[in-house]
Amino acid sequence: MNEKPYLDTKTIAPQSGGWLKINQGSRLKITDLDGEQVADLFAVSCCNFDEYLSVGTTRAALYKLFPKTGEGFFSNKYRQILTIERDDSPGTHDMLYCACSTEMYQKMGINGYHNSCSDNFRIAATEFNWHPEVIPDPVNIFQYTQITAGKMTPLPAQTKAGDSITLKAEIDLYIIVTACSMDLEPINGTQCSRIKIEIIHN
Repeated sequence: MNEKPYLDTKTIAPQSGGWLKINQGSRLKITDLDGEQVADLFAVSCCNFDEYLSVGTTRAALYKLFPKTGEGFFSNKYRQILTIERDDSPGTHDMLYCACSTEMYQKMGINGYHNSCSDNFRIAATEFNWHPEVIPDPVNIFQYTQITAGKMTPLPAQTKAGDSITLKAEIDLYIIVTACSMDLEPINGTQCSRIKIEIIHN
């Protein structure tokens, strides 16, 4: 008798982040619970913290701005570490923008503290003792970036509540996901909201 897959699940509150460990062959499902919410995705090898998901390497390896279903994301060592198995969303994602940060919000005119994906990344990474000097650029799941004549325009995410994407782990990974904190640009609709992450173990 075959055993049913079991889940590790975490709900990421608005403007916060979280992490889970995923083993090779298991699936990561990222769900927009409320609609129009971007999720910043980071990943690092469990065996070597010097090997992590690199959007620059992914673009170079695939010769495109974003992989399609059946393709995947590469590490900075040019190894495919995640593969897109299903995309139950409008299919608009981004690998051009860095994670929002204190410095970004200051440049946009914010005085005082503002939650950011960079800070939420640091909080999550510290919990499993990853302390990179430079924060890797994320995969901005569900982010809609319009590119016209070389200009990038951030627009509201096109997702509805319950839209999701499912990725297969090709190696053992720590996964960090942040529910994007940006509320000065319209990428998260009218307000920042929740993201759910699930590890589906076979």
